[in-house]
Amino acid sequence: MFCRRCGAPNTIEARLCAACGARLPVAAPPGELVSWLVPSVLVTLFCCQFLGIPAIVYAARVDPLLGAGDIAGAREASRKARFWCLLAFGVGLAFGLAYLVLIGFSMIAEGR
Repeated sequence: MFCRRCGAPNTIEARLCAACGARLPVAAPPGELVSWLVPSVLVTLFCCQFLGIPAIVYAARVDPLLGAGDIAGAREASRKARFWCLLAFGVGLAFGLAYLVLIGFSMIAEGR
């Protein structure tokens, strides 16, 4: 974790900065926040690119914010990454199902 005042690195357990003595924020427990980076990349590649890009951007912000000690910012970035990831998956799924329905109707219309 880095000090917000001087930027010096500190351990996760530290409550005061070793360099300047500033009070450090309490770190989030491990595993509490999910970055959503892998699902965001997958949903961008396979479902919906234009909605997956914001998911990747927000997901990429989670770990640096945690490292800087900004727990609230990391939670917000994780929440937004989850929203965009699920939205992109839903839109991609809806378009995929619509495509399959249209293919089925065209096959019925051709008499196959």
